[in-house]
Amino acid sequence: MRKLYRCLFLLSTFALAGGLWSCSDDNDEPDPNGDGTVLEVEAPASDAVFATSVTFKLKTKGAESYVYKAVEGANAAEPDPVVVYAEAQENGEVVTVTGDTDETIVAGLEGNKTYTVFFVFKVGNEYKIHSQVVNTPKYSQRVTIIKSDMFSVTFHVEVPADEYYLVSFIDVELYESYKDQQGRNDVDYIIAGMGMANPRYKGPRNITIQNGVFTHAGALNEKDYIEYADEFTYAVHPGTGYVLFVSQCAEDGSTDDYSQFAEGGGDDWGDLGAKLPNVKKYTEESPTSEFVSFTGHYAKTVFFTQEPKQGTGSVMVNIDRVTEKNAVITFTPTDDLLQYVVMMIGDKVREEYLPFLGGEDGWQAFVLNRGAAVDGVQQGTFELEQGVEYSLYIVGVCTEDGTVQTFQKTAGIKAIVSDKPAVELKVTPLVLNNPYQVGFNVKAPNADCAGFKYILNYTKEWYPMLNQLEGTTLEDNIASMVNSYGQGINDVEVLSKVNSSAGYDLYFSSIDDIESWLILESYNADEKTKLFYDGPDYKATSAPLPAEEPVNSELFNKLQGNWMATMTSAIEGSKPVTMPVTIAAGPEKVSTLPEDVRAALVNYYVENKQYTEAKANEVVLSYFEEYKERNEYYTQKYRNMNCLVATGFNYNNSFAPLATPWDLFQSTEYSSYNTDELFRDYGPKLFLNISKDEAGKDMVTVISTRYAEDGYNYARYIDPVADWTITLQMYAYNPEASNNYYIADFPVEISEDMNTITIKPVEQEGVTYAPGFAVEYTAGSPSWSFPVNATGIVLTRATSDAVQKATSRSISTVKPKVSARSGNHFRRTRTPYGYVVKKSVQGNVFSMDRMKKNLKK
Repeated sequence: MRKLYRCLFLLSTFALAGGLWSCSDDNDEPDPNGDGTVLEVEAPASDAVFATSVTFKLKTKGAESYVYKAVEGANAAEPDPVVVYAEAQENGEVVTVTGDTDETIVAGLEGNKTYTVFFVFKVGNEYKIHSQVVNTPKYSQRVTIIKSDMFSVTFHVEVPADEYYLVSFIDVELYESYKDQQGRNDVDYIIAGMGMANPRYKGPRNITIQNGVFTHAGALNEKDYIEYADEFTYAVHPGTGYVLFVSQCAEDGSTDDYSQFAEGGGDDWGDLGAKLPNVKKYTEESPTSEFVSFTGHYAKTVFFTQEPKQGTGSVMVNIDRVTEKNAVITFTPTDDLLQYVVMMIGDKVREEYLPFLGGEDGWQAFVLNRGAAVDGVQQGTFELEQGVEYSLYIVGVCTEDGTVQTFQKTAGIKAIVSDKPAVELKVTPLVLNNPYQVGFNVKAPNADCAGFKYILNYTKEWYPMLNQLEGTTLEDNIASMVNSYGQGINDVEVLSKVNSSAGYDLYFSSIDDIESWLILESYNADEKTKLFYDGPDYKATSAPLPAEEPVNSELFNKLQGNWMATMTSAIEGSKPVTMPVTIAAGPEKVSTLPEDVRAALVNYYVENKQYTEAKANEVVLSYFEEYKERNEYYTQKYRNMNCLVATGFNYNNSFAPLATPWDLFQSTEYSSYNTDELFRDYGPKLFLNISKDEAGKDMVTVISTRYAEDGYNYARYIDPVADWTITLQMYAYNPEASNNYYIADFPVEISEDMNTITIKPVEQEGVTYAPGFAVEYTAGSPSWSFPVNATGIVLTRATSDAVQKATSRSISTVKPKVSARSGNHFRRTRTPYGYVVKKSVQGNVFSMDRMKKNLKK
């Protein structure tokens, strides 16, 4: 509905004529019929006549209502009162009489002209017409607003006939936001610079800015941008504040002759020059900034477009429930409303933001544009903060073009403070003996749990994320994470088990032999919360990968060694790329800690004042012992998988830089949670699985991660190709569907002399899928960096000393430096199996901080 409404806004060409009607009277009729009616339009005093408006004083005794119409000329023909009244009724311009006298402003006139202003009074079933002739003075300002309706503004520029000038137009909210967030000064809007030039004009004239109309229509430089006519259009909406700049320029649009370096400056707002309620500020004081001053003729006007007409519909607001965290509110609109927009905002935040809108006049339009657009009966949930008082604002839209609206407010909404105790939870990790799943039993001993939130992630991923947050304590940062990412559980069946003596079992997907950390937040009936995260009960480690049936094959020995890999990108015109690869039984093995490595790491800890030299030496030796132990573990793991590991594939130093576990151990730039990360993150690497086919012959396959049929658990997990700087994965590439990424295992062909290995494409249903490398800057969002062509990846055994040397590496060759990347992307695990989180309508609570962050993007 929001998109439809905005489109209607942009397409609307409806213009109100109400600004052209007013009332005056050249006759005084003190009760001519003896019925108590006294109608009079006084001739306006000189100080009530301006270039674009006239203020009239009326006597309206006995009249029900009146309308007015201004016609150019001193001898204008009297209009048909029935027609004039009908037009005014259609446009909502009928003025209801509330007393014996009235005062009204007739706007939309032009300077230095004569008008006859007709007033049509309705008395019973009769119409009585009175008129006054007025002469508007010449324009006294450089820029004068003639009229503004809901979707357009017309203004007059009074300059010498040979003067050129630029027009700049921006809404007040964006203007104030740029000033507050980016320090943009008024002079920045008028000094000609790079990019599209502002519309340029010459001499005195009237200019109209209208919603949806090309910004340069009718300007001297229109032809320069006519090809962009559909892209660059004005946006003018009801009840919205705008800032209009008119500034002198040269014939070619340059402002160089009117710019000079200066100091100081400021706004000097002068007399508005006309009694137009929509014009808020006007100045001709040239702007300056810290660096430059504008010396040409200049005018700045801040004004509001006409507000929408008041409709008759409304939205019944029923506050169903208020807790410590939320307000649940039901909205029931009347049939008059096509849709309505809802916004909840803290009262103090609203006061802080009003200056960005130009004051109260811009508030209704702001709610309309920033609130949540809905229709029909809706129930919304709005987040509340303790100690903050909120108000709810609703704009009802009565017509498709948005020209008729309603506006209402519900104030005094505050979070309660619960007098009930917080819910206690007892958590017990489950023993599953499953490498791809962990679980926890959750129960509420007091059977009072009304709901809970949870987040579960690998412990190694938790700390880097928590350390990046701004809270002063660990609990502050955990609370922030739960608030942003916590999965809410309020299902009746789940909660009934949580509140039972048996409790409820939560299961989560996992990779093998890794610790996961569960964080919970309990809710009582009033949504008072309590966090649960500290202690061994909130952590569970998945089982190690079980050994597969051993395969007896000579390939485990004969394929090991140094190779040269050659592959060609599937992108047309690409040349082959060749790089060294090492095939081994396990990660790089180091038995003795080299002295230079030990000394460098000890020095690092001492210089960073983490440890004394003695303690640093103890830590480094301990880490090296861990390295050797985990190296043996992962070597055995690969053997249990019936795999060899091929390390290399450094086809590009940006997307595929090479680092072995030993490189990562030595690097002071690399950050890991534990030693295991070295052996999961290193690469690029591929795993060659050796098995037997049905005939008992050796079969080799490059294997990938596979998911179980339930879509949650892994059927097989394979570490990324590399994960120490950028996540690098191997996917199946189909050039006919290059935007898709398929998971596949790839067959490997080995020559009879065992000197050539080819990682071949896989075929399925007549489609060929080649192996390809893709980077993942965020988890689950791959992007091809090297899709391989149908030839596949060819490895040739290395025999020369030069090639052998190329495959022997050290930390000094790692480029770029290993970054502290591991764990810096937050991966949330799956929701409990068999349970789907129910989504409710989330109300929009306006945040000023969020607005500022979005503006900086």
